[in-house]
Amino acid sequence: NWAQLDAMLGQLEADPRPARACIAALFAAVCGESRRTMAECGKILGCRIGTIASEIGSAESAAQARSVAAFEGWRRSLRRLVRRGQEDGSIDPELDAVAAADALLALVQGMSVLGRALHQPAVLKRIAAAAMQQIPEPA
Repeated sequence: NWAQLDAMLGQLEADPRPARACIAALFAAVCGESRRTMAECGKILGCRIGTIASEIGSAESAAQARSVAAFEGWRRSLRRLVRRGQEDGSIDPELDAVAAADALLALVQGMSVLGRALHQPAVLKRIAAAAMQQIPEPA
């Protein structure tokens, strides 16, 4: 859920490991949560705020404002992680940090949607591996 992602990103920003390892940990956690909910509930629950955001679209409402605020916060956290990785040498300094952070968030949200639709944790694991290929280490 959104609170878990928010908390996790906060923890990862404070994590002393190289930022690329923290981003990998984010994807590992998403995969772990999908396996957990599959085992407990027989399905993958996904991100509720992503579902709400896609349903309400651009309608002006408190829910829409809250979803925008959540997504903007996640984008900022991911940008900081990517930039930190460029500084700590774990991420290619030539990578566009803004585009990479947006792509990472889109991948996390896409994993949520596919998880809810397919209920196949192995698919999410493959996406997570592909996501890390988009965050190259320095040459």
